[in-house]
Amino acid sequence: MSNNTTPTSLSFEEEHLSDRVVEISSPREKSPLTDVNSPILRSVRSSSSESLNRKHKLDEEEEVSLEGNTRMGGEKETFYKGSNAKRTRLDPVLRDNRQIAENSLNPRRTQKITKSKSKTSMFDPDTTKYIEEIVLGGYVIKTWHSSPYPDEYNRAERLYTCEHCMRYMKSGGVYGRHITTCHVSPPGIRIYEGMKGDQRIRIYEVDGAKGTEQKLYGQMLSLLGKNWLETKMICYDVEGFCFYVLVEVEEDNGKEIEHTMGFFSKEKFSYGNYNLACICVFPHFQKKGYGRLLIELSYELSKRERKVGSPEEPVSQMARHAYMSYWRKALLRTFCHASDKQISTFNVDELSQMTAIQVNDINAALRYMGLSKLCKKGTRNTVVITKDMIMNYVTKTGEKWERPELNVSLLVWEPRD
Repeated sequence: MSNNTTPTSLSFEEEHLSDRVVEISSPREKSPLTDVNSPILRSVRSSSSESLNRKHKLDEEEEVSLEGNTRMGGEKETFYKGSNAKRTRLDPVLRDNRQIAENSLNPRRTQKITKSKSKTSMFDPDTTKYIEEIVLGGYVIKTWHSSPYPDEYNRAERLYTCEHCMRYMKSGGVYGRHITTCHVSPPGIRIYEGMKGDQRIRIYEVDGAKGTEQKLYGQMLSLLGKNWLETKMICYDVEGFCFYVLVEVEEDNGKEIEHTMGFFSKEKFSYGNYNLACICVFPHFQKKGYGRLLIELSYELSKRERKVGSPEEPVSQMARHAYMSYWRKALLRTFCHASDKQISTFNVDELSQMTAIQVNDINAALRYMGLSKLCKKGTRNTVVITKDMIMNYVTKTGEKWERPELNVSLLVWEPRD
């Protein structure tokens, strides 16, 4: 008897993303981030949340009208990524192996999450992390923390986000149709374009109070970043913040395609002289120096404002490591460029004005470098540095400090009045 069984149609995830799930979720990259149930205080939904709901209602209406596109139940789901997407069929054994690999990397996925239907009050917020994965720019990325999406989206185990406009969707079919036509740049002003190694990058400034488009973009960007930030609290009240969005530029058949890599936010008016509120580099772009580049940008903005800045507390362990790396390199460049003498004396307060780094952060960096004990006796906040000390430190640690991450001559930005 011949077998007339029709092969099952594969979803986009099985055809295009199976090789990227394990890569993003490898234990080496995610080892310090296994605590996925971090507590956050979910605020009462404001009018901003309602505007996001109205915006995404169009996606849900479009989803109903699609023929053959369903999310569950084994029915067919059509998913496209670009007009020239190569469609390949995956062997069932490979699909089973992929599922086994995912379960071994994240044991929580082997246990079904019980979702309570009872509503929680603002005094007893629901902090359960329901969204397990984010599809972003062709990558399936595990989430590390919960994000206060609207309830109808927060209950989905997988959320699809456009890396260009930051709109989020529950359906792969809707997302597939959306990304074939959406190639917009972040709204706002382009303030930087340059090279980092062989990669061309751009930075945009998005003002959360300038128009509905920039406000919605800031809200959706904040919600996306919260999936990997434990301490970020503000996702909807973005009018008092500016967002500095880092993108890489890819050439595709003569067309430029931008891929969002990360961002940092900054309060417009900070009484604590904070030059950075939160910073996030998306997991598939980490360990490439982009975090230090964004940190360097935040201090360059402080220099142009003629202020001394510092990141807003609390700072995550990953961000603290990146900050310490920047502080060390900034001090090394200052020590070597400020004087040609064999022995130089620096006042910590003067160093703070030259680098825009707060005194406490400078002292922390000096202690880390083992140079705090070289402070001149009897002179307050003064450190004595010799060329030999710098060379010995660089030789011992292998610190690469000569070349900054940011070419400040290409930065087009002026402080606000």
